[in-house]
Amino acid sequence: MSYSQKEIRRLSRRLTQKRSNADKTDGISYIPPSICEIVNILKTNPSSRTQNFLNTLADLTRDIPFFKNICAELDENAHKMCCQYMKYCTYNEGEIIFNAGDVGDQFFIILLGEVKIFVPTKTEDDQEIMTEVATLSEGKAFGELALLKDQPRAATIMCTQKSHFAVLGKKDYLRILGNYQTWKLEEFISFLSALPAFASWSKSHLAALSYYFSLATYTKNQIIYRQGEPSDGVYIVKSGEVVLSQDIVVSKNAFSEIDDKGRKIQILRGKLHRTYQASLAIKTKGEIFGEEEVMDNLPRIMSCRCYTTRAEIYVISQLEFKRRIKSEDSLLHFNEKNKVKKLVRDKVSSSIKETHIKEFDKSFHGNRSRFSVWETNEMREDELLSIRKANQRRNNSLLFMRMKSPEQTLTDTKSPFKTAVKPLSLGFPADSASFTQLSVNNTSLASQTSGMMNECAKTFTNLRTRKMNFSRMDEAEVSDAVSKDKIIHKKLWDCSILGTERKFKLRMLKKLR
Repeated sequence: MSYSQKEIRRLSRRLTQKRSNADKTDGISYIPPSICEIVNILKTNPSSRTQNFLNTLADLTRDIPFFKNICAELDENAHKMCCQYMKYCTYNEGEIIFNAGDVGDQFFIILLGEVKIFVPTKTEDDQEIMTEVATLSEGKAFGELALLKDQPRAATIMCTQKSHFAVLGKKDYLRILGNYQTWKLEEFISFLSALPAFASWSKSHLAALSYYFSLATYTKNQIIYRQGEPSDGVYIVKSGEVVLSQDIVVSKNAFSEIDDKGRKIQILRGKLHRTYQASLAIKTKGEIFGEEEVMDNLPRIMSCRCYTTRAEIYVISQLEFKRRIKSEDSLLHFNEKNKVKKLVRDKVSSSIKETHIKEFDKSFHGNRSRFSVWETNEMREDELLSIRKANQRRNNSLLFMRMKSPEQTLTDTKSPFKTAVKPLSLGFPADSASFTQLSVNNTSLASQTSGMMNECAKTFTNLRTRKMNFSRMDEAEVSDAVSKDKIIHKKLWDCSILGTERKFKLRMLKKLR
């Protein structure tokens, strides 16, 4: 947003009048207790601050983003030296802290509040206007450019609300932080100017952009964001590598079936799905990622995690990226790059999907009988026919099964269920009249067989239970179990004879007819 110098002054007066109409008292009563304590210490003379004061101030300011970076990138001593020499100042809403062209003699750290930065630019008809380039809030700092380069202020700073600052004088700033801040700013400008997206940007605009970037550190396999999450920022790799991956879903058509007895084997309607996570790209130093979703207002289309032992990444929020990246060259670069990214991603994704489909086919065909699913109706009919034939062969084998006779005694008390067996002998009528009579009695025979099968189901449960506990029985309990087994085997014997006889006689009756 652009303003003339007159409009800036008018805006400042309007905000000041708004503040006056609010009829507020001293700002300190409106700030949190921790900030109040910081303010009280900063109001004391730097030369009279005791070691206890300095330690308290260091503890209170350690979580402020500016000082957190100082501790991480320099040392604790630099932080304590700042606490020794910092002073306090406050500005009301609408007040201008300094104007472009003023002599720079202070460095400001925002404890509470918000400011806007306006940079003078010239229009095509050579008129000077003020362009808003940044909004800074708690934890940010400003005013270092004029101190580091010993030049007039390059921007106008105006408070948008009642704000409280910790301030370092020029000499103290240069002595404590000068070299560090100079190196940090130059490194950032050099890094961004080497990227094609920012190659056309001036150093002053890149310096202003530095206010919106924060440096984040990630460790190996740490998740940066996940597929499907809201897109909240754009990332630039400073060092290390990250890997971008995408969930690829492979689908197969499937049919469901119900067996002859009406029991559901497993019903899968529509499609069978299998999800694979495929790595699509690795981003290294100087590469930008996450901007595609931000520019198109999409959720994350891929997941991202740290690939190396450690990675440092510059991060800018979605809102500030859209506000600040307005250069036509940059937008054109991002749009063209995103088109290429999409083509490459689709090609790689398609190739990976084909590979996984082949693997899925092998697994699917190998386990289809277990899942009872088929790709086509023809496959379903063929497999059901083979299942019916197998069932028929199994039923025929019942005629020749061998069973234990109930009259036999158990010869091995240590294993009462391991016994000798003898052939099953069945006698059937040879004339058709007898078979006709058998057909009439078929219903009662089926009912009798069904009742005995239900009774035998309970006896099987008893058998399994005693068999599991047999190793812990004493001699008397074993003897009791053996006698009970005789009764159980007798029931099984009778049931098996009735069931087998019924199936065999019905089959013979059909042949005679």
